[in-house]
Amino acid sequence: MTLQSHPDPLFDLRYSCTYWLDHFINSTSVEQPESLDDQISNFFKHHFLHWLESLSLIGELRHGILILKKLSVCHTRHQTIFKEAERFASANAMIIQEAPLQTYSAALIFLLEDHGSWVNAVAFSPDGQTVASASSNKTIRLWDTATGTEKLILKGYRFLIYTVNAMTFSPDRQTVASASSDKTTRLWDVATNAKKWTLEGHQDCSVNIVIFSPNRQMVASASVNRTIRLWDKATSTQKQIHRSDMIATALWFSTDGCYLNTDRGSLPLDLKASNSSNNLIFVHEKWVRRNGQHLIWLPSQYRATCVLTREHTVILGHYSGALTFLWLNRII
Repeated sequence: MTLQSHPDPLFDLRYSCTYWLDHFINSTSVEQPESLDDQISNFFKHHFLHWLESLSLIGELRHGILILKKLSVCHTRHQTIFKEAERFASANAMIIQEAPLQTYSAALIFLLEDHGSWVNAVAFSPDGQTVASASSNKTIRLWDTATGTEKLILKGYRFLIYTVNAMTFSPDRQTVASASSDKTTRLWDVATNAKKWTLEGHQDCSVNIVIFSPNRQMVASASVNRTIRLWDKATSTQKQIHRSDMIATALWFSTDGCYLNTDRGSLPLDLKASNSSNNLIFVHEKWVRRNGQHLIWLPSQYRATCVLTREHTVILGHYSGALTFLWLNRII
């Protein structure tokens, strides 16, 4: 005798799958033990996605969402869990209905918390356990990466017209630096939720990049006014300013902490180093410079949209899509 599976494996479960919460809610007029609420909460924690998939397969997802709305209103115990369940099901109903198995992947990918306004920047902590996000509602929020729960809100930007353009964590995760269109870079103490310093120097336009040095002693910032500034983290004083004819769109410190690398080349952290024997290449609009000295003049067709430098090699990207390779040890 050959056993054959039923054409609809959920046929015998359709009614209970669809209406079990209706019966639970309607039975609340009778005194129920608190443990029953706990059982419902635990079911959501362990089998909520399974239930949504089943509702989708039997065509009753809409009813499930409606009863979740009712549950989140009429039950005060575990209300946070019930409301989150309703929000998740409502926000991802189209995904779940069209492709039930996506309940376990795409729907979770698109599960987003709400700043209440648009998000301008996000950054991971060095250990990857925390995410910082900045919004035009003048807040920076810290989130637990594993659970998506909010850990902390940093407040301090007073005017709605100002936005945070970039953020970064210090290597020890104790400080968050934010760069804003209010022309400042601010440092925040993660442990105390307090603003530590406001770095002012980019006086005439927005700050678009901010990073920490590996030893946590310096902060570098870049602005659309084509300046790159170095700050002493302990005193909030400006140590250096570099001017360029191009806007820097990327900054990173060298591993030894001696140079500041940019998408236009490398800059010395000690101004005296620019006169040393170190091979520091920086590409301006018209010139390739080494150690602060003009080295190669670039014709208009060779001027770069982006630059990559490493030791004696310079790579220029162009509007045309072409790349130019310069091996400076072969030229001079």
